[in-house]
Amino acid sequence: MVSTINTIIFYYLSYLLVSLGVNIGGFVPSMSAVNVWMPHKRATAMSWVIGGSSFGGFFMPLMVLSMEEIGWRLTLVNFWFFICFFWAFIGICNKKKTRHRVFRKN
Repeated sequence: MVSTINTIIFYYLSYLLVSLGVNIGGFVPSMSAVNVWMPHKRATAMSWVIGGSSFGGFFMPLMVLSMEEIGWRLTLVNFWFFICFFWAFIGICNKKKTRHRVFRKN
């Protein structure tokens, strides 16, 4: 679609069309799915969804530079390891102490 654009007006119209598609298929469906799936901790779940997309946008320039230097396959493997270790670290740091409760029979 972009290769057939000759004027700036058609560029803006095509950009509008693409951005509408991204917005219709991205934020609104994910927020409505979170609202349905998480009725009790809705605000926390919504913040994780919004934070996840921001987190991905933060690493995009680093991923582009990595793809140019080492290729997309090694970039994918490196970021996969990084994400696994990152979530393991977050899981260890946020581990709650469990209380052992004794239930009495009535």
